[in-house]
Formats: sequence, structure tokens, C-alpha cells
Amino acid sequence: MKRLFRARRLHLCMDERAHVFSCLADFDFAIAPRTAVPAARLAELMQRPAAELVAEDDTLRTLEHRLTGLVEDYTLHGISIAASLRQIGLVIFSKDHGWRRLFRSLLEASASNEDYLRVALERYVDYLSARRDTLRILIALRSTEEQPREARTTVFETPPLAADDSATVTSPLRRLPHGRAVMLRLEQGREVVIRLARHSFSLAHDQDWALLADDGQRYTLQRGVNTIGRSRDNSVMVSSALRNISRKHLLV
Repeated sequence: MKRLFRARRLHLCMDERAHVFSCLADFDFAIAPRTAVPAARLAELMQRPAAELVAEDDTLRTLEHRLTGLVEDYTLHGISIAASLRQIGLVIFSKDHGWRRLFRSLLEASASNEDYLRVALERYVDYLSARRDTLRILIALRSTEEQPREARTTVFETPPLAADDSATVTSPLRRLPHGRAVMLRLEQGREVVIRLARHSFSLAHDQDWALLADDGQRYTLQRGVNTIGRSRDNSVMVSSALRNISRKHLLV
């Protein structure tokens, strides 16, 4: 943790805006939200056939190992991350969340600090890991669509919960990891409570699958993948009165 505070101040120009980070901890905090898979990417992945999802998972696994190796080479042997990235090229970085622009700005910054590049790479590997989690759950969905006993959920971009919404010793609810896939198993005739923002829903498995809102509304889920949120282009559009629920909130 000490290395998070040792690096010099960083000045970045990105999208014609100046950014100043006084230490590594500030920089790490600023880019941490980029590790979640954006809703647009999740929606795009849902349209791909299983073979493409498997191929992308293999590609991302190889890239994850390669970038982890760059971090280890710098940490253990002092090999320049900047030099390695210039040789490899920035095309390896996704445009999601402006990752490619961020690395370009880091390489162009005067007196670029290697430790900032290290932190950025570590966070980008976290993003790759989240994306691979999503790929694996989508691959599993493709291969088990004829098995109605399983439901899977993935969090889209959701508004932050208040502190008292977190799981406590008096509440059985646990926060789902942002932007990562989670598999649930639910026997027929059972329900599981899912909180979307501040609203409680029940995922019910009876003759069919349904999402039951706390206001009594019943939303039938179709076989396969369902997107849930306030937007009209979702498989399930919840009431617009539920303002705390985002336009694309959940994938089931």
C-alpha cells in the first residue's frame, strides 16, 4: 500500500480536459469505477452466438495473463511498462470507459510515472476479469437454455445504494457485485428476494419465471435472457415511477 502514495503528481490531458492527481491513491480511486462492464457492452454481448463468446473469453484470458506479466516484470525487475506498451500498441485496450484514451494520455504525459501505468494496468485487468465473468455466464446460458431450473443475474449500471441498504446482521440481503455475473439456482415453487435500488422484487419460479414487484405488479420473464429496467427497449420495462431503478438495471 505504501507505493500508492510514493509517486509524483500526475497531470493528464484527456478529452480536452486537464486532470491532476496528487498521488497514486487518488488516481486509483478515480479509475476504479471503470472496472465494471458497461451496459452497452453487456447488451452487445447478449446478441453474440456462443462460439464468439468462447473465442473472446480465450482472447481476454491471454491478454489478462500478458498484462499481468508486464506488471510483474516492472515490479520485480524494473522493466519499463511504458516501453512495453509502446512496443505492443494501444489497440489491445478496449474503448469501453475510455480505457484506450486513458493509456494514450498516460504514455503522452510528460515525465510519465511508471507506477501510474502499473495501477492503470492492474485496474484494467480487473475490468477484463469482470468482462470474462459476464462471458462465462452468457456461455452457460446458451448451453442450458432448455434447463428452466436455473436463473442467472448480472448487474448493469445501477445507482449507488445508501449506506443503510448494505447487508447487515439483521438483513439476509447481500449486495451483488457491480458488473459481474452471478448464478442462482431456484427450485420450482420457490422465490428469492432481489432488491433493485430501494425497491424489493421477488424472482419467482412457478409454471413460468416472473419478477414480482413490491407494488404487486407481476412481470413475466421470457425463456432465455431478459433485460430489466425503465427503458422501453428492455425485455421487462418496470414502472417509470420507480425512479431509483436505472434505464438498464439488471440482466436475468
